[in-house]
Amino acid sequence: MYFRDKGPGTVGIHSLQKESQLYSMAKAFVSDRALQRRGKVLAKENLIDVSDLPVYQPYVDELAKRGIIPHVSSRWLNALSVYLTPEELGSIASLPFVKEVIPVVTLRRDKEPVEAVTKGSQRPLVQKAEMLDYGPSLEQVNVINVPPVHNLAINGTGVLIGMLDNGFRWRAHEALRNLRVIAEHDFIFNRDSTSNGPNDVPDQDFHGTATLSTIGGFMPGQLIGPAYGASFVLAKTEDNRSGESTDYHIEEDNWVAGIEWMESLGVDVVSSSLGYNRFTDGTGYFFSHGDFNGRTAVTTKAAVMAARRGVVVVNAMGNESHSASTDGFTTGTMVAPADADSIISVGAVNYSGVLASFSSVGPTNDGRIKPDVVAPGVSIYYASTPGPDTYGNLPGTSFSCPLTAGTAALVLSAHPEFTPIQVRDAIRNTASQADKPDNFYGWGVVDARAAALSSGLVFSNLPHVYYNDLSDIVTTYVASNTGVDNFGIRLQYSLDGGRTFTSLQMMPTNVPSLFVATIPARTLGTLVRYYIEGIDQAGIQRRNPFTSPDSLFSFRYGEGDTSRLQAKPISLTVPTTFFLYQNYPNPFNPSTTIQFYSPEYTDAEIAIYNVLGEKVETIHVSAHPGINGAVWHPGEPVKKRPIHKSVGSGVYFYQLRAGTFSDTKRMLLIK
Repeated sequence: MYFRDKGPGTVGIHSLQKESQLYSMAKAFVSDRALQRRGKVLAKENLIDVSDLPVYQPYVDELAKRGIIPHVSSRWLNALSVYLTPEELGSIASLPFVKEVIPVVTLRRDKEPVEAVTKGSQRPLVQKAEMLDYGPSLEQVNVINVPPVHNLAINGTGVLIGMLDNGFRWRAHEALRNLRVIAEHDFIFNRDSTSNGPNDVPDQDFHGTATLSTIGGFMPGQLIGPAYGASFVLAKTEDNRSGESTDYHIEEDNWVAGIEWMESLGVDVVSSSLGYNRFTDGTGYFFSHGDFNGRTAVTTKAAVMAARRGVVVVNAMGNESHSASTDGFTTGTMVAPADADSIISVGAVNYSGVLASFSSVGPTNDGRIKPDVVAPGVSIYYASTPGPDTYGNLPGTSFSCPLTAGTAALVLSAHPEFTPIQVRDAIRNTASQADKPDNFYGWGVVDARAAALSSGLVFSNLPHVYYNDLSDIVTTYVASNTGVDNFGIRLQYSLDGGRTFTSLQMMPTNVPSLFVATIPARTLGTLVRYYIEGIDQAGIQRRNPFTSPDSLFSFRYGEGDTSRLQAKPISLTVPTTFFLYQNYPNPFNPSTTIQFYSPEYTDAEIAIYNVLGEKVETIHVSAHPGINGAVWHPGEPVKKRPIHKSVGSGVYFYQLRAGTFSDTKRMLLIK
């Protein structure tokens, strides 16, 4: 039931006067966190508008007098879902404040796939030296290159993720019980718990528990999701009592109510492994592919409205297969709301990167490419109900979706200033076939590290502070797709509440990408506030926190900080003797920077060798105490740097000689 307005004074207007009673009423439904997020995409004067107002209460009261009680209310759509008899329909539709009454569509949920690629056809598991023990979940995060992001201590911290599904038994399972759940709500039975209740079928919360564990589970040796450091809002909107593929009426409206609620709480990312693909208006008319145009299904409309308010919406493409399209793939097989514009729709591949047989494809009816990207969706390792320590493997775009949503959270964790379109573009433009997107794979397989580093310098979510030898030591990981300027990473700390700052250069360490600074001895308990700033080889400057010095990290001297999860202790040393750093960027083209630490003034030599052991170039450096370096331009004659051999693509070795010191590292040139 759609209404003409939201009461007196709202006819034909969109914006609200900030001092008005209507503005105050609308603002009561939107958290400060949501307003801050909206500020990334909306003008300051448009952060609150008429769509934030609730349905006009006198209209609801008038319906109540007639015995009509709403099941779901939507502020964005200015509508209620109600149960009407045929006799009531005519009289209600004629009420002056009612715009139109449309039968709620009957729908069929997206089906779970019945066919999965077998383990034998997947690529063999490649074990890597990681900071975290992913256990059997290593395969699924490896394919989308998540571990290198975790190795930079970027794990979703600071990001609020909303999950729309059929329920979540998160308190019971070892991989979920420490999850940071900010709020949860059951939109089926209107209660503030999303686990199984007395009216639920036994497996009601199975699917949601599985998808939640895929994105945010944390149990070393078993399962680690991409965004294990994030916080979560959980909405139970899918009712399993009707059966998996049985027509059911109200779930789409529950989905809309759920995403409106999440947006108002300030979520940054929404992951929805739900979809609907067969609709009827009650007269026997079925929605067809022609209606998957980004403007028809109410879930699609709501997804677009959330994205316009700054939410990164990630939705499964569906499991309707790509063989269902019989006209040469001129029509797609996606489910709603995957047809929505400005969101990230996700298909599924196996561990070899081949599109899963069940994965739905595009295009949308209005010709847009879908999916946006693909991620593993075959034999995904997940936390299973009833728990507390059971796990399983399942296929479906239901799992490629949270893996991609977790990647979106990592991108936002590295770049909290990004808008939904910037997050989408970071993920799409760094995927495996970004130069030739199509309606099977979209822009290709997700690459979390490339996406997170796509706009230059990134820092650890939280610097680590520890007290050692009567000093407080601050460490942070710093990385960039163009290479970090080792001279340009600085710690700015304040002892007077942020009024004045002292600057310290942070030194690179023996751990790749890890920098360290030691704050001079202070009285134990002294409050230290600080931020970190840096610059990369492309000249991109950033600070952490991003909004510093308006917001700052802090600790009390001598107490250290245990806020950052770390799998195992790092044996950390700052060079006091000669030390050769890894070149950057690596791989590289057309040039790369080679740096080393010297404890003294001396003459040093950097020799470049090919894989045959032939010297191709020698670079002479007059070193001073501290960090020294040189840039190698392969094949470019430079005075005092004669070219000994021709240089082509391939592996090269660079060797530092200084006095009796000698060390060698490997690098890769790609032309």
